[in-house]
Amino acid sequence: MAVVIRITIDTMCINARGHIPALNALEVLAKQRVIEITSTRILAEELARDKTQFGPNRRAKASQLQSGTSGFVMRRSTLRGGDALGAPNAYVYLDRIARIIQPDLEWHELDEHTQRDIMHLAIHRAHNWDLFVTKEKEILRKSRVLLSDLGLRVMSPKGALKTVNEMKSG
Repeated sequence: MAVVIRITIDTMCINARGHIPALNALEVLAKQRVIEITSTRILAEELARDKTQFGPNRRAKASQLQSGTSGFVMRRSTLRGGDALGAPNAYVYLDRIARIIQPDLEWHELDEHTQRDIMHLAIHRAHNWDLFVTKEKEILRKSRVLLSDLGLRVMSPKGALKTVNEMKSG
C-alpha cells in the first residue's frame, strides 16, 4: 500500500467556489486517496468566525476534510492506571515559528491573524504532516527558512500540486 501524503491547508485555501485549479486537482487526488487533506482546530475556529456570504459554503467544504487529531490515547500499564490522553505538543514550535514570520515582534505584539497562522503552522509541524498549503504571501516568503530551520514544507497550491505529482512519480 502506498504512503498517503498528508497536507494541511490554510483557511484561505478552502476552495468553496472551485475557482482555484490547483486546489481542485488536489481535491481530486484526495478523493483518489493519493493525498489526505487535513484540517486543524485553527481552521475550524477561523471558519466558525467567517460571517461573509461565503462562510456557509466554506464551512460545508471544510467539513469534507480529514479532521486532524488533537489527541490520541496512549496505553499504560494497569498497574499505573487506565488510558491516558496525549498529543503532539504544538506549543514548543510557536516561538521559533513566530521568530521566523515576524522576527521583530514579541508574541503579544502580533495581531490575532498572525498568531493564528503561527499556531496553524505549529500544529502541522507537531503532527509532522508533509505539506502546508497557503496563499498567505508573508508565510510563503519565509518558506525556505521554515524548511531549513523546522522542516516545514510550506507552499502555494500550485507548488503543492507540483510537489505531490513529483512525489507520486518517484
